Amino acid sequence: MVIPPIHISTKQAFEALKIPLTPPAPPFTFGRLLEKATLVRFFENEFESVVFHMHPEIGTLKSELLDQGAYFASLSGSGSTVYGIFDSLDQAKAAQLFFINRYHTQITLPFI
Repeated sequence: MVIPPIHISTKQAFEALKIPLTPPAPPFTFGRLLEKATLVRFFENEFESVVFHMHPEIGTLKSELLDQGAYFASLSGSGSTVYGIFDSLDQAKAAQLFFINRYHTQITLPFI
């Protein structure tokens, strides 16, 4: 998890997010979560378009997580935390070191 020192107003994020009504998605099974492609679609965050527009540097954090080897990265809730999912602890630790050196801040590895 990368937690930048940026405050995102949840109220403003919801006001800026305009979600059209959509037809129901096909049935979902939890067994499909084992497939990475399904995992990525399941956890899409619609706030990214709003928050990344207001704060492009947060979008940059997501891109950097992906560049560091995360197979998935996303904004957490309405922001400003961005998280990445890695295949291995070694990849996650390498990304942690990258962010510490680049931004001189502590990066959390919550799930080991």
